[in-house]
Amino acid sequence: MTDELVLAARGGPLDTDDRRVLHGCAAQVAASWESRRSRRQAEALSERAVSDRRRAEALRAAASDLEAEVAAAQGALEQLRERRTHLSAAQWAALCDRSQQAVRRIGALVGDVLDLSRVHAGALDVHLRPVDMDEVMAVALGDLGPGGHTLTLEMAEDLPDVIADATLVTRVVTDLAAHALRRSPDGEPPAVAVKTADGRVEIRLADHGPLDVEAREAVGVPVPVTGLVPRLCADLTQLIGGDLRWEATTGGGLTAVLSLPAAAESGRTARRAAD
Repeated sequence: MTDELVLAARGGPLDTDDRRVLHGCAAQVAASWESRRSRRQAEALSERAVSDRRRAEALRAAASDLEAEVAAAQGALEQLRERRTHLSAAQWAALCDRSQQAVRRIGALVGDVLDLSRVHAGALDVHLRPVDMDEVMAVALGDLGPGGHTLTLEMAEDLPDVIADATLVTRVVTDLAAHALRRSPDGEPPAVAVKTADGRVEIRLADHGPLDVEAREAVGVPVPVTGLVPRLCADLTQLIGGDLRWEATTGGGLTAVLSLPAAAESGRTARRAAD
């Protein structure tokens, strides 16, 4: 039928009319096969283009975040070197802390880039199972260190378990909470609320940071246009079967809304039944 496709038939001898019918069928099969192959090729190219675009966005976000942290570390170190004889002990300690925090943040960003590359390469193992949100929030707040104590947390009673990878969902919640802490001004800590909605569990993390032009454009879309952490969180959320979107916080700021499928039966309910 084509240079790459042969239609083989078996049976008795064909007369002229049968051959005409067979050739007509062969032409239709060839056209359908070619159309399907072209569609698959177009879909593959489209997926590759989307993947390349997401990778480029992630790299731009990583470069921007790293540039800011490197500048902060460099500025603090230059002040330590140039003004070491004119600094009080408190000023010296503050500059040391600033440079140390910037270097620690750079290390975390490098880790995020490596994790993002593993996600895109399909090299990240995912184990979906019922996960207790009480445990997730306890670990996430603990991982935040002293900053976790400033968050306000509101959790609905008798929450069902979520279907997720325990390690990855904890990573996403921790990173989103840390992102909200960095954006919020002093005296206005982020608020976290966990509740059920339409058979799913929603974790809402609201900050009170400024809404620049790009942040305003990001409201209502799945992923903000800037920042490596939101991009990584979005990809990890998709990997575990969840959704991540962004809304405007009442009074100013951004709210991350993480939605996860609820398990068929609450972990608490199951434990009560067992008792």
